[in-house]
Order: sequence, then structure tokens, then C-alpha cells
Amino acid sequence: MRTSALGLRRRRQEKLSPSWIEGYDHRGYLVDATHPMLLESIDFYKPVMSVAVEPLTNQDQDKLVESLEKLSEEDPTFHVTLDEDTGQTIISGMGELHLDVLCIGF
Repeated sequence: MRTSALGLRRRRQEKLSPSWIEGYDHRGYLVDATHPMLLESIDFYKPVMSVAVEPLTNQDQDKLVESLEKLSEEDPTFHVTLDEDTGQTIISGMGELHLDVLCIGF
């Protein structure tokens, strides 16, 4: 009986999945509270381009804010701010292409 490549890949992923390890962090790190590690921080580039974004409808405002927050958590070079003077949501990134790729689903 032949097994497809997809089936083999799934089995391999299940076997190597470390979710059963105590102290496994969802970001892929093994952590141990009794032996803390102090790592040097990573300096990321500062954003060079900013653009104002608005939802198509007022009902989409919460979805937009939630999505942008998730993106900013995953990408340290992407920032979201609220301009208090204008009330606009401002996204900042490393350039036009960077912002286009991140916001392609909006």
C-alpha cells in the first residue's frame, strides 16, 4: 500500500510536534521557569513610510483594529498608531511594498 507524500508529511509533523512537552511555548521555544535565560534584545529598523487607513464601513472598524494589532505583534517593523488630532489610523512600515504585502487582504 502506497502512502501519498501529503500523508507522510502529516505523520511526520504529528510525530515531531512538541505540544506534549511541558513548558513548550507557542512561538516554538522551550522554556523552563527554574532556569531563566536573558537574551540580548534585537534592534529592528524604524519604519520609513506611513499611510492613513480607514475601514470601508463603520462596522468594520473593530475588525480593522484587531487585524492591524495582530500584524504589528508578528512584524516588529510594522507599527499602528492613532492620530489624536485627525482620528485616523496610521500604519507605518519599511516602504510601500512592505505595507502593500501586509495589507493585501484589506
